[in-house]
Amino acid sequence: MMSNAGAVAGQEVFHSHVHVLPRYASAPGMANLKVVVEEPVEVTAQRVNGAR
Repeated sequence: MMSNAGAVAGQEVFHSHVHVLPRYASAPGMANLKVVVEEPVEVTAQRVNGAR
């Protein structure tokens, strides 16, 4: 379980925010969530902000 809350998580309206990540024998959790992002962070920010 992870908690993403507060200004450091990018929240503008502070609230409890929790992710529950199930683990299975065939996909044991966080280790399988590694994704290489090759796009510059500025491009990602523009895409996210444009989706609002």
